[in-house]
Amino acid sequence: MSHGPRAPASDSCDATVAEWFGVPARGAGRQSQSPRAVFPPGVPMANFSEPRDDGPEVVEAAPMMLLPPAPGLCRFCAVDHASYAPHNRDSLFYQMRFHQAHGRWPRWSDAVAHCGERTTMGCANMLRTAGVWTQEDDDAMNNNTAIAEPCE
Repeated sequence: MSHGPRAPASDSCDATVAEWFGVPARGAGRQSQSPRAVFPPGVPMANFSEPRDDGPEVVEAAPMMLLPPAPGLCRFCAVDHASYAPHNRDSLFYQMRFHQAHGRWPRWSDAVAHCGERTTMGCANMLRTAGVWTQEDDDAMNNNTAIAEPCE
């Protein structure tokens, strides 16, 4: 894998989180963009909150098997990042693999739990600024219930 050595004590995830959410990295002069703008322009987001006339649709699905990520990518989130950087919680591979392994969907606190304390705090602050770090993430970090999956 291309995961480098552990970073020195610093907010090493700034650039990664800034890229994912369009928030400026510390000291950068970029304009913030909406962290929720995940669809390309012109692609509507479905409204799942409206009730259907015929009730909820039940879909039967067969068990799913995930293929391993491509060589050189993180084996947990299938993203190329340094071992000290957080996993990408928005990676579909990470979400599906995490759910299969732990029986619940991942939170950002799980994605950063393997990072050093300073990196974790820097990431949490940036994700809070982007509006995606929740009280549930704070509770998981404070109660040590976030699931850490360190890169190897």
